[in-house]
Amino acid sequence: MNDASAKIYCPDLTCQTPNPEVNRFCEKCRSPLLKRYLRAVGENLTAYKPGNFLVSLQKGQQDRYLVKRQRIVLDTRPGQSSEDVLEDIPPAVEPYLKLVAHRLHVPQVYDVVPVGKDGDIVLLEQAAIETASNGSVDLLPALTSQWSQANAIRQLNWLWQIAQLWLPLSRERVASSLTEPQILRVEGSLVRLLELIPDSRSRSTSTLAQLGQLWMQWVPTAAQPELRQFLSQLCQELISGQTKSSEQLLAQLDGAL
Repeated sequence: MNDASAKIYCPDLTCQTPNPEVNRFCEKCRSPLLKRYLRAVGENLTAYKPGNFLVSLQKGQQDRYLVKRQRIVLDTRPGQSSEDVLEDIPPAVEPYLKLVAHRLHVPQVYDVVPVGKDGDIVLLEQAAIETASNGSVDLLPALTSQWSQANAIRQLNWLWQIAQLWLPLSRERVASSLTEPQILRVEGSLVRLLELIPDSRSRSTSTLAQLGQLWMQWVPTAAQPELRQFLSQLCQELISGQTKSSEQLLAQLDGAL
């Protein structure tokens, strides 16, 4: 299917009229069209090209989730609920459910698409995706790409948010998400995670020393000499183990702020 011909079905279940993706309202009933752009997480996703639909084992799902670009799909039937209720929650889904209280930073599960031998594809909403005025879809900028342009207060605030997430993500064994630069995205002053990375994928539990090693890379472009000095000392204490807990880390960042 050509991506240019993508259709979104009206979310009003009494209407269900297909509309061009560029429309803001249904051509028939004038209901607002819901545009759900979702992050796809799973195996062998490179096999799906823009314009393809995810091939699901669920009846009626084969023409629902349209690939817009790698790992970003559009729900073309946003008024339709999933037909099957999961009997067993996939292990990859559990951390998202348990971290719902942190949904300002952590994406949430929208749907799970079973695709056979490749397992499940987990679709995430609020996953650091932005749409431009021309209708194009992209990821929010990486924190690393915005760091050198931010002032000292914003830089410290970003670090504080990461530190605040350390304990809850560590409990769910997904703290690796905070040490992977490509996962850390920003929307203005807000840190957003693209997805959750299991610690098992890195073959070890993430440590504050690893966090210090990542932050040390940002020291040279900290906004002020005082901040560079503070951040360098902070990273050394994290790497050496002198700062042993996220509570200590938060207290130090509070003092700097």
